[in-house]
Amino acid sequence: MSQKSVQVAVKGEDGKVILKFDRDINYLEMEPQNTFDIAEAMCSAAFECRDGVKPVGTALKAELVERHRMRLTQRLSLVMNGSRENRTISNAKLAQQLVDICLAEVF
Repeated sequence: MSQKSVQVAVKGEDGKVILKFDRDINYLEMEPQNTFDIAEAMCSAAFECRDGVKPVGTALKAELVERHRMRLTQRLSLVMNGSRENRTISNAKLAQQLVDICLAEVF
C-alpha cells in the first residue's frame, strides 16, 4: 500500500522539542538519510531548548569545546589535587582516571 510522503517539521518551543506531522499517522517508515536529517534537526532543537544557543557550524563546535574545556578543567583539577595528597596513586592510575573523566564528559 503506497501513500504520499509524510511531512515532518522539527522545532523547539517552551523548552520542548516538537515533531509536527502534516496528518495523523500510526506508522512511519523512513529512508536512512531522512532518519539522519530528522535526528540532526531534533538534536539541534534540543540543544537550543536546553542551552538557548542555536547551533551553527564551527561556532557551535567552538562553543561546545569551550564549555567542555571549562567543565573538565575544574573536574581534573580536583582529581589531581586529591592525588597529590595520596602519594600511593601511580601515574598510570592517575592517567586512567583523567582519561575516564574526559571520555565520560565528551561521550
